[in-house]
Amino acid sequence: PEMPPEEEMEELVECSCCGRKFKESVIEKHERVCDKVFNSKRKVFDTAKARAEGTDNAKFVEEQRMQSRKAGKKGGPGAAAA
Repeated sequence: PEMPPEEEMEELVECSCCGRKFKESVIEKHERVCDKVFNSKRKVFDTAKARAEGTDNAKFVEEQRMQSRKAGKKGGPGAAAA
């Protein structure tokens, strides 16, 4: 691919979120999207649940997860002693 002449090239501007460089004509749109992506919290991925999904083991994994949640709320084993 041929490079356009230097006078036709737009100057690149650095994104304040990610540091990547973009043409001045698209930096505003990119920064809005980039800010949204970098400042959002992602849900923690449960690998055991994903692996068990669609198998006979799925029900067992879900029951174990529910039991561990209940134990954590009641101050069961593993809770810090005062």
